[in-house]
Amino acid sequence: MKKDDKTSRQTAELRRRAEEIARRKVAQLPGNLEAPGPEETQQMLHELQVHQIELEMQNEELRRVQAELEASRVRYFDLYDRAPVSYCTLSEKGLILEANLTTVSLLGVPRGKLVRQPITRFILPENQDIYYLQHRQLLKTGEAQTCELRMARKDGTQFWAHMDATLVEDADGLPVSRVVISDITERKLAEEALARAHDDLELRVHERTAELAQACNQFRTEIVEREQAEEHLRRVQKIEALGTLAGGIAHDFNNLLAAILGFTEMAIDDVPDRPSVEKNLNMVLKAAMRARNLVKQILSFNRKSALARSHVSLSPLVKETVQLLRASIPSTIEIQMVIGASSDTVLATADEVHQILMNLATNASIAMEETGGIMEISFGDADFVPDLPMLAPDVVPREYVELVVKDTGTGMSPEVMERIFDPFFTTREVGKGTGMGLAVVYGIVRNLQGFITVESRPGIGSTFRVLLPKVKSEAIEDPFETVQIVGGTEHILFVDDEELLVDWGRAALERLGYTVTVLTDPTEALKTFSADPSRFHLVITDQTMPKLTGIGLARKILALRPDIPVILCTGHSVTVSPEKVKEAGIKKFLMKPVRRQELARGIRMVLDSGEEQ
Repeated sequence: MKKDDKTSRQTAELRRRAEEIARRKVAQLPGNLEAPGPEETQQMLHELQVHQIELEMQNEELRRVQAELEASRVRYFDLYDRAPVSYCTLSEKGLILEANLTTVSLLGVPRGKLVRQPITRFILPENQDIYYLQHRQLLKTGEAQTCELRMARKDGTQFWAHMDATLVEDADGLPVSRVVISDITERKLAEEALARAHDDLELRVHERTAELAQACNQFRTEIVEREQAEEHLRRVQKIEALGTLAGGIAHDFNNLLAAILGFTEMAIDDVPDRPSVEKNLNMVLKAAMRARNLVKQILSFNRKSALARSHVSLSPLVKETVQLLRASIPSTIEIQMVIGASSDTVLATADEVHQILMNLATNASIAMEETGGIMEISFGDADFVPDLPMLAPDVVPREYVELVVKDTGTGMSPEVMERIFDPFFTTREVGKGTGMGLAVVYGIVRNLQGFITVESRPGIGSTFRVLLPKVKSEAIEDPFETVQIVGGTEHILFVDDEELLVDWGRAALERLGYTVTVLTDPTEALKTFSADPSRFHLVITDQTMPKLTGIGLARKILALRPDIPVILCTGHSVTVSPEKVKEAGIKKFLMKPVRRQELARGIRMVLDSGEEQ
């Protein structure tokens, strides 16, 4: 229909209505009034025309607004359908009333088949309770609700969804919910990956923390072990320093003892018809022998002594020591002895074992001298136990004989126990102890390749355990037992820088029938031997001498005459060992002070057999 026709009809309609209005107005006029004239009618028609034009203009504006609204609605629905997130409208029962194209794409269902479907159809069964809880809460409070749950598309693929719901009313005033659904699968996967990474990190941190704790504990253990090692080193250094000092004194002291022993033995031979003099000389000889043993014990601190050890059995030595103790300790102390070793043979000297027992027993008796008590002395078999509180870290696994001295005395504090083996350390009053007893024991035990431990508690008592290595051989005779002295007629070169020993050597050897040339200067002795090497049958030399040592002299002499036997004597030397002596070609090695019977036996041994000893 054309616009002019429409306008004409509207105009005619307006005129008709205007005329109708005019007639009603005329009908309503009072009786004495006349109907309007033509001019008035014309005026009214004019006004109606103006009004008609105004109405047409209003209609035109309404049509323009309606067109804009339609365009806006089209744009709205276009934006709604193509929004990057899913929009849908749900009924009060959760049915999909409207859905945009993104929802169609997200769920994989055409819009026509999507409408009137329950939203729960696309929610995994195990997550539907989450939706129902959210929906009930929305209807109950009217407040916006959010939740996260797992949904499934039509093809079965699953995804994580974030759901935002708000409550509104439709055109009929019924409650409906506007729901925005966002695919948050990537975010969830990232969160899960982050959670796994966090768990892995926590695990690694836990493992690393455990490793650090273990390393820290190990470091602490190493610190303790290092401190113990340093303490042990200080103790060893202290003992070695004492040994060095004792060794220097022992060299000169042994020379004096050698002279005393030698001349006393010859004096005894010279007075067979004077019993009282012979008795006194024997007492001097015994005192000198005790002094010799004391020097050997002092030298045992730094293992510089070369003791003539043999295989000895502990049983008779323990019994003998216990008999001596019974006579020397107070009657308030009871001695109990327990012997339970299957084999008790060790490589030692009887004097070393005696000194170990006497010192430990004396220490125990002192701890009980005021209150009395029980001293238990026992020995038996012992296997190596690596976790014992050893003082020495270099003990090797082997079979040991365990010698135990236990008392019920005053006991010791941990501070005292740390120092009991230090030389000159004592808890006794001045003048009542030297602090050397346990230090002597420690030196002897370590020199015998054994070790010693102590357990003690104040007021309870102390237990000392000495473990000495077993040997399989049976015990042999005491090397200091008196034997028949045999002499000879050979020519001996005797070299020593000590005048007293030179005099003793000449007299002792001549009494045995030998021809003797004695010298105090090793270089002079070398010249004498070089002048006529075939003149001598044997060379006896001291080790520590000025200008040339005994080993050095022996090497030079053997270079001139390789078959000449040499005996080396020394009171103390840090450079001498049986291995070095043998390497130098020396036949025998004797420690001063040397008794006449030892010297006589050694001379015949090398002259008659020529075997190394």
